[in-house]
Amino acid sequence: MPVGVHTALRRAIAAGAPGVLARMDTPDGPYTCAMGVSDTASGARMQPDLRFRIGGVANLFLSVLVMQLVDEGLDLDAPVRTYLSDRSETLTDRKVTVRQMVSHPDSLHDRTDEMFTGTVPGFKPERRRLLPGPGRGFAFSRRPSFRPASTEQDGGPIGADAGLVLAGRLVEAVTGRSLAEQYETRIIRPLALTDTSYDTARADIEGPHARGHLALHRPRRRLADVTEQTVWWAGSAGATVSRARDLNTFLRALLSGRLLSGRSLAAMLAMRPSGLFGSRFHGLGISRYDLGDGPSVYGHTGTARGYTVHTFATGDGSHSLTVMANTSNNRVVGKALGASVSAAFDSTAETTADTFD
Repeated sequence: MPVGVHTALRRAIAAGAPGVLARMDTPDGPYTCAMGVSDTASGARMQPDLRFRIGGVANLFLSVLVMQLVDEGLDLDAPVRTYLSDRSETLTDRKVTVRQMVSHPDSLHDRTDEMFTGTVPGFKPERRRLLPGPGRGFAFSRRPSFRPASTEQDGGPIGADAGLVLAGRLVEAVTGRSLAEQYETRIIRPLALTDTSYDTARADIEGPHARGHLALHRPRRRLADVTEQTVWWAGSAGATVSRARDLNTFLRALLSGRLLSGRSLAAMLAMRPSGLFGSRFHGLGISRYDLGDGPSVYGHTGTARGYTVHTFATGDGSHSLTVMANTSNNRVVGKALGASVSAAFDSTAETTADTFD
């Protein structure tokens, strides 16, 4: 593991993350690192093979499902309404397309920003709710964030969860099967992702896992354990649990062409500038970072309440990295994880053995 990754992860711990983990897979084998604790109550040490909520990294999984359906005949540029039989929840603009649902930027109003105003106080009333009803009409009744004929978004480059929830409904409508079953049969089982699961109703995390924490009001204030949550509000936009090894395996399979046709993979990787940084670009559910001291890397970042995750790989999938901190409302921690990605793919970096602090 490059020394710079260790340095960045120690910064995350210093900034208030209870624990961090990292796994890097290379042709020479895997390298792992774990620091801090996985559970603030018990003091259990963080381990590199623990499960965690992956948040928006699930965009990668959902986009692969959609592009597999494109390989099977789905029209990427058709209006979403073409495929949804339930017209009772009408979109404000009927021209919003399948492509726009899975692209960055997205097109629908994102309810989650308003739902969790105040972070911890806003999250507590929602964390155990089971049914996904309230989020759908709220988003679909608002005006899209960009003109459906274009891909320009007035509100910035961040993809909205609402569009991805709708894309998940589209997958179910086209296949006639649940999204959980589609993940299982198309991705999880073929790639032997034994510690990856999708479940919007289950509040706990099965198996060995890192517990998620939110800082109360300020990053250095007392941490609240928010592990138990149904994530109904995220649905296909983030209700997935996995571990670092599985995420690296998935990203390697995607970029090496095992999951999609060449044409669909090329469409997914067709990038546009993010608008924030000249080195960051967005495709269909996937991002590209052009690193100053290394190659371009592809992947996604994710935040589920209590967890922050970054997973990226080189263009051929030969080198992949996943890092996770078991807290989420801490910008300094997020920046430290971003720095670990840059350090991991620096070809000039000094390396060290696995670390468990």
